[in-house]
Amino acid sequence: GARGELTTGEWIEIDHGIVRVGTTDPAVVQPIIDKVRAHGAVIKSIQARRPSLEDLFMAAVADGGDTPGATPDKKPKAELRPGTETDTSTESSTKGGLS
Repeated sequence: GARGELTTGEWIEIDHGIVRVGTTDPAVVQPIIDKVRAHGAVIKSIQARRPSLEDLFMAAVADGGDTPGATPDKKPKAELRPGTETDTSTESSTKGGLS
């Protein structure tokens, strides 16, 4: 997959038709959804994903344990994923990719 940074500073990752964004801010996610649709992709679901306990543990260990409650990338992710109905919660699906 590919990983980069948005002009707004959040990270973005595209892997096997799944787009992950380092934010749950709707204002940041909307232009991404627009671009996905402009490329002819159909968004099947959008869903927020909170960090798992493993994510929190790995972030704390990587940070030397100095930051209680630290999360990887310090923000929950939003995912765009192909194959299911649109769900406005926060994990999203797409067919195709972004360029």
